[in-house]
Amino acid sequence: MHNRPIPAFQDFEEAHIEKVWQLLAEKFHFNIPEWKKEFRDFLGKQYRNTEETDAFLIFGTQKINPILNGILKRNSLHPTWQKMVEYVMKKYPSKDPGAIERKDRARFLKRRQ
Repeated sequence: MHNRPIPAFQDFEEAHIEKVWQLLAEKFHFNIPEWKKEFRDFLGKQYRNTEETDAFLIFGTQKINPILNGILKRNSLHPTWQKMVEYVMKKYPSKDPGAIERKDRARFLKRRQ
């Protein structure tokens, strides 16, 4: 099992990241190249064993969710980011259901070293 910030996102994959960026650009006109730079900086400051997908979920919760809630005039704690990620995951399901187990095994072995 992944150490995801929200357990429901254990099937979140790198392919979903690009779909989330696309959705942010289409629906909210985010400047994706600049946001990707900010995410890379954020990722660079995470622990060495932090998966990119995990960091992306945390980044979105901390940095993007408040902006989306401001745009949509929602309570600052509303889970807009989480709901958007769930939407992307439902619209674009995992192409390889076994990938999660392989990734977990690789992460386990990496920690044992």
